[in-house]
Amino acid sequence: MLLRISLIIAILAGAATFYVAHFQVGPKIEGLNTQVADLTTQNTTLQSETSAAKAAQKKATEEMEAAVASYNTATNELSQARQLATQQETRANRLDTDLRRVTEERNESQRELAQWRATGVPIEQIARQRDDIRNLQQERDVLRGELTVATRENRRIANELQKYKGTDAEVELPTGLKGKVVAVDPKYNFVVLDIGEQQGVLRDGKMIINRDGKLIAKVRITQVRPNQSVANVIPEWQRDEIMEGDQVLY
Repeated sequence: MLLRISLIIAILAGAATFYVAHFQVGPKIEGLNTQVADLTTQNTTLQSETSAAKAAQKKATEEMEAAVASYNTATNELSQARQLATQQETRANRLDTDLRRVTEERNESQRELAQWRATGVPIEQIARQRDDIRNLQQERDVLRGELTVATRENRRIANELQKYKGTDAEVELPTGLKGKVVAVDPKYNFVVLDIGEQQGVLRDGKMIINRDGKLIAKVRITQVRPNQSVANVIPEWQRDEIMEGDQVLY
């Protein structure tokens, strides 16, 4: 009896399960399957759209990069064109200036030629006169050089004569004579100057050492060379330390 009851209960349970599975769970499963299919379709569509969007983005990026490259190229070409235009303008202005200068020189030459023709003097004679003037100028320069040497020698002789006479006259140096200190010996208190006999420096001449308009010291020439001289510092006239590059004046 108990076995029959158990069997009946099992049959009833199986029938209930079949009922639930067939009439309640089945439709839900079918609905889920439909949703899964829809989601799969949507996912496939979304993936296609995503791929298309990525391809479009890639194409847009490439087009943008190409546009930027084209813009940079155009900018460089424009800059080069501007530089070339500036160079051409500068060259044109220079050529225009040269043209005006050459035109003025030509006009001046034509005026001078007309003046020469108006004098009635042949060109050959003018050339000879020009050569004569050049020779006279050269002779004049030679005489000036000789006069400078003679003046310097006379000044030296007059200085020596004053010594022989026993007078303590001031030795005169050329007016406006100036130079620089090229060496200083503080131990023995003398300086070396970059001026000498060729510039008119005489032994025992006195000169002032100056820096930026300020009196530094006064020196006496003791040795004279062609283009250098040595001078002792006069102690009572020294106001500051002498430095190379200081100016020396008479």
